Amino acid sequence: MVPMVALGVASAIVMKLLGVPLPWTLGLITGLAVFLPYAGTILAGIPSVLMGLQRSPHTAIFVLLLCTLLHIAECCFLTPLVQRRAVRLPPVLTILTQYFLWAVAGIMGPAGAAPLAGAAIVLVKEQYLHVPAEQEVVPDETSGPLAA
Repeated sequence: MVPMVALGVASAIVMKLLGVPLPWTLGLITGLAVFLPYAGTILAGIPSVLMGLQRSPHTAIFVLLLCTLLHIAECCFLTPLVQRRAVRLPPVLTILTQYFLWAVAGIMGPAGAAPLAGAAIVLVKEQYLHVPAEQEVVPDETSGPLAA
């Protein structure tokens, strides 16, 4: 929910600053489209660029560039950090799972990446490490590959 609201508001502000018609509606569409990790970016960008094109071709190019930068910041920084805090998923694991599921399942793969990675972590903790899911796993100095 946090990335959806943040990207929707940021997109609306960018549209308003560029003078694009219906900036808050475009921000709402962008915020809702973030639900689909990569396809949502394209689906939200199409109406935004078209509305920017109504003003001028230069505005459409600026809308395309700024929306791309906003979505890159959201998918590479904001979403992994939020998921790390909410689900205790390491950001790099989230991104790697998204890329893997994109390759395996296509465009809908990244939508299920974070829940599947979270479920996998819980399974490993409970079945392999025999630790409750809510407990942090902290390695000690006496175990692991570097222990003497």
